[in-house]
Amino acid sequence: MQALFRRLRHWLRRDAITDRFDEELAFHLEQREAEFRRKGLSPTEARSMAQRELGNRTQVREQLYEQAGFPVLEGIWRDVLLSVRSLCRRPLFTVGVIAVIASGLAAAALVYGVIDAVFLLPLPVPRPTELNLVFSEGERPAYLSYGTVRRMEDLLPPAHAGGCSESARCKVRVGNKPISRTLVRFVTGRFFSTLQISAEKGSLFSVSADTPGHPAPIVVVSAARATEWFGSPSAALNQEILVNDQPVTIVGVLPKEFVGLSPDDWTDLWMPASLQNLVHVSVSAYSVSRSDRPNLEDISREERVAWLQLLLRLPSSEAINPVVAITQAYAPQREDLEHALAGEPDGFKLFTHSWQVIAAPGGFSHFRNGFRSTSAILAGIVGVMLVIAWANLSGLLLVRTMARHREIGVRLALGSGRWRVVRLSLLEAGMLSLAGAVTGLAIALTMLKPALFLFAFGQQLRLATDFHMIAVTGGLCILTALACGLASKKRTPIQAALMSFSF
Repeated sequence: MQALFRRLRHWLRRDAITDRFDEELAFHLEQREAEFRRKGLSPTEARSMAQRELGNRTQVREQLYEQAGFPVLEGIWRDVLLSVRSLCRRPLFTVGVIAVIASGLAAAALVYGVIDAVFLLPLPVPRPTELNLVFSEGERPAYLSYGTVRRMEDLLPPAHAGGCSESARCKVRVGNKPISRTLVRFVTGRFFSTLQISAEKGSLFSVSADTPGHPAPIVVVSAARATEWFGSPSAALNQEILVNDQPVTIVGVLPKEFVGLSPDDWTDLWMPASLQNLVHVSVSAYSVSRSDRPNLEDISREERVAWLQLLLRLPSSEAINPVVAITQAYAPQREDLEHALAGEPDGFKLFTHSWQVIAAPGGFSHFRNGFRSTSAILAGIVGVMLVIAWANLSGLLLVRTMARHREIGVRLALGSGRWRVVRLSLLEAGMLSLAGAVTGLAIALTMLKPALFLFAFGQQLRLATDFHMIAVTGGLCILTALACGLASKKRTPIQAALMSFSF
């Protein structure tokens, strides 16, 4: 580190150092010249002898000039300027190469943006990697009864388990505005504490609010709906709306970035699970129909009606065995099912489960499972496009290198090493790739929303962060520069085969 600062200090004072060197060298030259003149030599001979003893002043001065700076970086900077001038002299070639690179990288960035939004984007909550969902079998979370979820919440530490229903449609009336249809989810009292999110305005309900017979029906709304209905999240607090003709009071507004539990889930209303019977919203559920069910209308009191999914937060620092807790919490529901299915020959199949805890940092989406094959096809098409683009670019740069054989020969004859020539080609390929990457990224960011709408079959998805696309495009830019810059030095049989398929 000290050597670096010393070199930086010398670089800032390089002109002064070289001027002082010239002064000292001139002084020694005069002294030696005077000494030779005292020995009887003529002034011309004395100066010639003194110059031969001191050596090549220009070469020594250039070496000192380089030692007082950063010769490698300065050499690269000079090559960059040379490459810019060389590319500017051939504008058609430069624009064509940039267009090819931009088209390939724009397609790659677009497809990655869609895949990131569907598969890789985590929920906007603290430590999303700790979130898990309970599966029993198949490719969807298990449905459990309200009682099982509440027992699971009691067995685990606070803020480690919460239940939620599937989103369902309901009718909402706000003041004198027309009735609108929106999505609602019913959640248990510890659901929001399990997600570890806070309300942007107001507060989120807790266990006490999720109790049958709660005196005040309440609801939490999304920031988008609060702004649409009342102008701002603050104005929505304590306002009363009608959900399926039942009055409920808004007690909190969720953060703007939190819109749901999956990329394609834009839930507007969040209500305590105990209010499902009050607002009469039909949610997805599995039930065992028997005439002895005492609480047929209120499914929050029925062990035989499975309608809630179980969300778990399992920190790596805590030793928790969720499967044991799930088995224990499920026991009353299983006993009720066994009683209901007594005498049925295949009844045991309905309540025999093999519990699995699956990591779900991005929540769960039915659309995500169906989109896997489409995303694989899109990724394969983009990969083929990139290979074809690299083959075309390496061919173009190879032709350009062959056209500059005289220039390269002169450079080698003047003492330039092979690495210097290769570095110049890599810098040209790098600048072309950088220009193509910037252009392609601009196109991708502009077309990301339409591409999400098109590839996702009209689904409204949350957008991935632009930083992810920038990082992926930057990595492809470096790979393009290396592939094209190195491949342009020698045409290999593989490259020739690829170029036969290029356009």
